[in-house]
Amino acid sequence: LAIVKHKEAEAFLEPVPWQELELLDYPQIVSTPMDLGTVQRRLDAGGYASARELASDVDLVWSNALEYNPEGHWVNDAAAV
Repeated sequence: LAIVKHKEAEAFLEPVPWQELELLDYPQIVSTPMDLGTVQRRLDAGGYASARELASDVDLVWSNALEYNPEGHWVNDAAAV
């Protein structure tokens, strides 16, 4: 994925370390976590049956970030780009 090379993608490359960051409500708000690193590994392994399935997982990365982080938060801003 070319997007993983984008400077603003860094926050989305690995699963959110919600326990480490003490975001204890994260699992209640984000029911299906997704990150670009997981998407890349699945893509490399041939794990997507279609481009639509790939796009759905990438969209999930952004929608999770927008859902959890309020407007004005840098993660929300990066996901909205």
